[in-house]
Formats: sequence, structure tokens, C-alpha cells
Amino acid sequence: MHASNGLDTGSEPLIKGLAFNSVVEAVRTLRGEAGVQELFGSVPKSLGLRLKQQEILVSGWYPVATYCELLAGVRRLGGEPFVRDVGAVSMKSDLTSIHRLLLKMLSPGTVMSISQRMFPRYFTAGKIETAEKGDRYLRARYSGCRGWSRDMWVEQFAGAECFLQLAGAKAVTFRSLLGGREGDTEAVVEARWG
Repeated sequence: MHASNGLDTGSEPLIKGLAFNSVVEAVRTLRGEAGVQELFGSVPKSLGLRLKQQEILVSGWYPVATYCELLAGVRRLGGEPFVRDVGAVSMKSDLTSIHRLLLKMLSPGTVMSISQRMFPRYFTAGKIETAEKGDRYLRARYSGCRGWSRDMWVEQFAGAECFLQLAGAKAVTFRSLLGGREGDTEAVVEARWG
């Protein structure tokens, strides 16, 4: 079911169950247990029940469309800024202390190269490639990201920005140059830091 190269073109795009867990835990970190219960109530009833009963397994694979429903629920709680906050907190929680320590020893450009290799571990469709990089600059291209909502792009970009910060990049500015909108399958992003 999982395409090992991340370029599955036929079947429904899937995302690792860890992503669902990370979002719920990020909401818990930012808004407490009441926020989690509010999130469960802001998504379709069947999804809310599955999340509440912890039926989504960290190691399982689930439709990207279902993940989009979860992120739409996050947006209902606090708009796009809250989706960004959840994306950043999710990235931090997905990395163990040892990973964070290792990230600090690598350059931000090298860290983005690592994210290219990690992408297929989370998604069955799509990829990310570094198009250009310098000492304090990089441009990356996402492609083949079928089924992504605007919320998924916002969350992904916030996570990438956080990833760079964890690698020691200061004063990161991150912007989309192309794509990254509702229904887009690709995006070109630029990051600069001091």
C-alpha cells in the first residue's frame, strides 16, 4: 500500500498516522485538553470519534483527504495562524531530543536535504527537492502532492520553517513563490535566514 519512492501515481494519496497524532498533541500543547475536545467536535463526527478512541495508529497509513478534514478542524479553532502554530509545534514534537541535538550540528541547507529523504516516510505521493541553496538561502520544490488542501500547505511550510530554526537558522523568512494553494499539487518555496 505504501509507495516506497513517494511517487505513487495511481491510488489515493496516504499520510502516516503519526501526523494525526502530532496534530492532536500540538493542539493539546497549545490549548489544553479543552482544546482537544473542541477539535474533536470541529471535525466530521466519524473522524472525531476515531481520534477520541485513538483508533488512528501512528504507524498506519490514512487518506490525505481525512488529514485535510483534521486540519480544517484546526482552522475552525483559530484560523490560518493557528494552523501555522500547530504545524510548528507538531514538527518539534515529532523530533526527539537526540534528533534536535543532531540538527544543531548540521547546516540548515543540509537539514533540508535530510527532509527530502524523510518525505516518503510520511506521504505516499509527492516529493520535495532542494532546487538551489546558499549559505543563508534555499529554494525548494514540492511536486506530486495530490489531495493537499491550503491547510496542509500552511502546516507543511510552518514545519519546514521550524525545522530550519531547530538547525540553528536565525530570523528565518519563509515564503511561497509558486503554488501552495487549495488543490495545488506543487509549490516552490524560498527560505532566507540571518
